[in-house]
Amino acid sequence: MADTVSFVSDISNNNYELLTPRDFIALRVLKNKLEECKANLKSLNYNNFDSKLPLVLDSLRYLKYALPNDLDASYEFGRIGGHQVLLKMLTTYDDNEELLSLIGEVIDACTRFCLQFPITNSTTIKFEERRKPLKITLDFGTQNDKKILIRTIPKEVTEISSFDKANMTVGYYLWDSSIAMAKWLVNNNKIVKNKKVFEIGCGAGLAGIAAAGFASSVYLCDFNQKIIQNVNFNIKLNSMKYHMNNEEHCKSCCIPLINEQEEKIKGVRFDWDDNDFSLYEKEGLIKESMDVVLGADVVCQDSDCFNIARVVKYFLVKDVGVAFFVIGAQESRFGVENFEEAMLKEGLEVENMDEIINEDAEYKKFIALHEHFNSRPLDKYKMFKVVSRS
Repeated sequence: MADTVSFVSDISNNNYELLTPRDFIALRVLKNKLEECKANLKSLNYNNFDSKLPLVLDSLRYLKYALPNDLDASYEFGRIGGHQVLLKMLTTYDDNEELLSLIGEVIDACTRFCLQFPITNSTTIKFEERRKPLKITLDFGTQNDKKILIRTIPKEVTEISSFDKANMTVGYYLWDSSIAMAKWLVNNNKIVKNKKVFEIGCGAGLAGIAAAGFASSVYLCDFNQKIIQNVNFNIKLNSMKYHMNNEEHCKSCCIPLINEQEEKIKGVRFDWDDNDFSLYEKEGLIKESMDVVLGADVVCQDSDCFNIARVVKYFLVKDVGVAFFVIGAQESRFGVENFEEAMLKEGLEVENMDEIINEDAEYKKFIALHEHFNSRPLDKYKMFKVVSRS
């Protein structure tokens, strides 16, 4: 995956604020920029402090911008020993205000974006060990194919069994159903064109990000705030707004620029277990306001089906609105057999669309090409269309 991102920006004159999110990832992955920064910071331990200081300050400025723009940079900087270097500098150089200020800003960024700070056991990182966003290339009908970058979330050791709420970390991964749905949405983009779209259980956000290439607005929703932080980062990775300084990256982004102030897509924390959905009106989630509701691999247990039905009933525009779901079949996912029953119980109309995903050769080939993204690929899918009537 060496071509995950390409680096073409000019960083002469150290204008790091002009770099795009994809630039920062490319510098970390392909250019070993974090190793270079660590070496520069360590150089203050030797003689010629005054001559080394400009290079050190420049490295700290780079880290100040890189860490918030590349969510895996803080962790990898710690892996190579960068956290230890920063802490040593903080206690060693206490008489240079500019140096201390920058060290403090970088440490603050490290602690915000790396839960394990400080990482004390340092090692080297091989290229194949670096965390690179997954890349899904889709034809949006433009001159340039759109290369959607999706960051998944590394699971912390403490997250394996520490949560009271079931399925807390399922949204950390990119599941095959969302890959299938993204392909289907791009091929059938009239469904979401100029529409208000609501993706529930969005996880890494691929389907909603693909829809944003055509929709008027998109809400990506999940119940775990960590997932929402990640999906907002994935939105940033794929938005032209954040890549205007790099023509190649901008052409590869699928989320078009409206204006500098307005965001057409955003991640919002939403929990379908809540009894009162009006709690989310302040986030723009208004009753019967969504033209399209999407869900990919959103069923893990019986109760999910019934909660999804409640969501569709509450948020979908009556008669003209439509919801689509691509989920694993009952052989792979608990509770799927209750999906149609749950929709009918809420008075919703359900249409089975399984043949589109399971029998169309184009979809099967596309899913097979990307299924290594998920450790548990699916052999069979379920697809449903749901409508809410007056």
